Amino acid sequence: MSEDEGEESRRLLVWVTGALAAFAVSALVGVGQSLPRNLQVSLAANVGLSALGFVATASIIGGLGQCFIKANLRGIDLNKRTTKRDAEGNLVRPIEGIPIPESQGT
Repeated sequence: MSEDEGEESRRLLVWVTGALAAFAVSALVGVGQSLPRNLQVSLAANVGLSALGFVATASIIGGLGQCFIKANLRGIDLNKRTTKRDAEGNLVRPIEGIPIPESQGT
């Protein structure tokens, strides 16, 4: 996958995620309007804290990834075409491929 394809894939992912988030918010607003006031507050607090937790987790994982690579705590993505294999499909030793921080799972 070229860098342009990767960037296009990321843009599509961001767009689809945004569209799904907008749909979810509109559904929650629709459901929330039929609830009593105290449950509306609880629903709003839960949604807000969930969004805050998602943003915090995504930023922490992104920031720690490079720290893990520098500390040599990394693996490779075995499903990528760039991971070298021999004619029989076995991994070439030493294993070569795009390094993935262990904090992001391999």
